[in-house]
Amino acid sequence: SKDEAFFYGEESLLPLLVGEGWGGVSRIYARGLFILFLTTISFTSQLLKIPIATATSNRISNGQIISILGNVQLKRSYGSVIRPTTGTPLYPGDQLQTADGGQVIIQCADLSLWTLKTGESRFNNCPNQTAETQDAQCTRDIAKCPDRGDEIAWNDPTIPYIISPRRTLILTDQPVLRWNPVPGATQYTLRLSDGANEWRTQVNEPFVIYTGEFPLKPGIYYSLKIETDTGSFSFAEDVPGLGFKRLDENQQQQVNTAINQLTTWKLDDEANALSLAYLYTQYDLKSEAIKTLETLVEQGSQTAGVFRTLGNLYWQVGLANLAESRYLQAIKLATPNDIEGQAIAAAELGTLYQALGETQKAIDYLNQAISQYKTLEDLERINELNHQLEGLSNETKIQD
Repeated sequence: SKDEAFFYGEESLLPLLVGEGWGGVSRIYARGLFILFLTTISFTSQLLKIPIATATSNRISNGQIISILGNVQLKRSYGSVIRPTTGTPLYPGDQLQTADGGQVIIQCADLSLWTLKTGESRFNNCPNQTAETQDAQCTRDIAKCPDRGDEIAWNDPTIPYIISPRRTLILTDQPVLRWNPVPGATQYTLRLSDGANEWRTQVNEPFVIYTGEFPLKPGIYYSLKIETDTGSFSFAEDVPGLGFKRLDENQQQQVNTAINQLTTWKLDDEANALSLAYLYTQYDLKSEAIKTLETLVEQGSQTAGVFRTLGNLYWQVGLANLAESRYLQAIKLATPNDIEGQAIAAAELGTLYQALGETQKAIDYLNQAISQYKTLEDLERINELNHQLEGLSNETKIQD
């Protein structure tokens, strides 16, 4: 079906146009406009260990900082020295230095961890990524990001759009199904189908644990549809590829092994959540990654990197409203010294607005990011974002 084909990533390059979806949902089909925490993994290929990547950047991150304490400096390969924070991405050629009680824990793209104790200086020793991995990165023309949902729209609060699981793999055969609570609705009818079987039930809350007669099997594509007693439907969102699959048994074992390895590090709650989210996203378990980080937020996290990562994940599953909210919070929480963190979030938010057709907002945030990268003297990112702005300007002229 078209819905499953889109989920598989077979419609990775769609024409850019703005139109009205069924039910008046304004939407945009974006050519590869996508922010990645980790590049989404194809369900039809072998699992790749893929690094963190930011849309429109040709750099390939091979790690991230998951815990930092005290005085730590990071010298980028292009020469700029920054004060890294939790969630700061690392790239080949970066050099870390600690002093005055400073300590840092790094998680590499291959899921290995290493530490830097006070008074130490070391180059980033995370394994470099291969040319095969590079092919999965977003290029500066933001038109070559495979295996992800290109179609994104502002989520209409008047329909019960699917929240979770959505455009993801799952671990359990009894997932919690969640959707948007519609004002005035008191009853929801849901149908979960694999094309051959259908589970139907009615509930009064906007969530339910799957307890259907047929088991959820690995490799099978499942779609969820919701109807309210007020007459609204989840499929009014009219965006394909929002279903889910269950992770196969071999990969489930890999995930469990990796989780057990992480527990031996005895990380604090925040570092543990970030490392788990990183792990989950490697296996395309986006709903698990979101749940892990949102639990951290509920516990009071004020770390900009956590919110920035959530913004990336929400964009990947096509929840634009939540992505915007988390990006804005990331910008608000970034400390004055974390100029790079502010720039990353602003660039991501600007690109999100571009995908949604919010041209002026896109221009404003991209210019904000450029200004901050100028402070860091990061010429590569300045050139990439200027190129993006030029493309945005050309698209605007075409639409006019």
